[in-house]
Amino acid sequence: MHTEIAVGTVLELGEADYCYGVGPLTLRVTKLGADPGSFPRLEWVRIVGREMFPDHDGAPRQVMARVTALAASVRPADYRPRETSV
Repeated sequence: MHTEIAVGTVLELGEADYCYGVGPLTLRVTKLGADPGSFPRLEWVRIVGREMFPDHDGAPRQVMARVTALAASVRPADYRPRETSV
């Protein structure tokens, strides 16, 4: 199954779904390194975006994300991650 990932898409990636991840990462996509639909054997894709927090957008971030996780990671455009307790 192919899910369209475009600029503006919000992704919530699990720790195992992006390289060097520490906890879940919520990212609003600003650039996609390659279209996974055009490269069916692609395992990882570079994604550039803004990290999102419950109350603000953070710094730009580049990650390598697992292609097989993208479809399940898409969130609504107005999605915000929940507060986590420390």
